[in-house]
Amino acid sequence: MWWGPPGPPAPFEKLPAPLRATRPDKLPPLREEPIKPGAEPLPKRQRIFGIGVGFERSGGLGGVALNIVLPGSPAWRAGLVAGCVIAQINGESTIGRTGEECARIIREALGTVRIKYLDPALKEKTLTLEKEWIVVPE
Repeated sequence: MWWGPPGPPAPFEKLPAPLRATRPDKLPPLREEPIKPGAEPLPKRQRIFGIGVGFERSGGLGGVALNIVLPGSPAWRAGLVAGCVIAQINGESTIGRTGEECARIIREALGTVRIKYLDPALKEKTLTLEKEWIVVPE
């Protein structure tokens, strides 16, 4: 629907110069923060698609312990903390696995991750978490 003056819209070339300058493909790319002359550009912040946990390098008899839970992540909102021992991820046992193998299982999961774990009080619990994009703190 046309909301301008009566009649069909004017061809782009006949528009006044200030309106032609607003054409999106003619605008300069947006930057998060202007770059000062002589300054290095700001690095892009890394993002991951996951639940926001990091594992110890290797596991023990009960599984692989978490060594980090990113604040604001799905794991953090669900109450996971560093020190929780993950026993299963999506039904796969973590006993005898490395932290990298556990991270791979989470990466390969499509949208949800089911975790069976022991909390710091050694109570066995199960969670289902939705993966989401998480900005990794610097």
